[in-house]
Amino acid sequence: VASSAQINEIFEAISYCKGAAVIRMVFEYIGEEAFRKGLNIYLKRHQYSNAVTTDLWKAFSEASGLEVADFMNNWTQKVGYPVLTISKESEDKLKISQERFLSSGEKDKDSTAWWCNVAFISDKSSAATKIDLKDKDSVVTVDIAKGAKWLKANAGQAGFYRIKYSDELLA
Repeated sequence: VASSAQINEIFEAISYCKGAAVIRMVFEYIGEEAFRKGLNIYLKRHQYSNAVTTDLWKAFSEASGLEVADFMNNWTQKVGYPVLTISKESEDKLKISQERFLSSGEKDKDSTAWWCNVAFISDKSSAATKIDLKDKDSVVTVDIAKGAKWLKANAGQAGFYRIKYSDELLA
């Protein structure tokens, strides 16, 4: 970085990329119909006034019946995003832990538990199985993992997180 202007340019690029990614994640979480309806509610309600982020989440919640503000809180309030480490616990159970991703590769001591809606596919099913993760460490049942030769998390790449598979799942 050669100047303060470059710092602003880098920050804006990162902020807008994360913003676009989390909006796509909301779209996948609530579905296309609720997303369109929520945007319509939001735009009509605030067409001649100012709005804040939570106004959009309220409109999406109203349209979908889901708690979008709770889902989005850490994504918009915290720096970065998580890495989900996935390993096999048993034939159809996966252990998933999360920690904040740092590009430096350093271990992070942040205790944030990101609410992740993870879509899985496998050679047994191309129809995604979606699992909500709200804790830093979870053991979840993924029926399509049973007897599968391969398993892919974040199917469709709509989740704004990285996946780290155990050696067993990579084999």
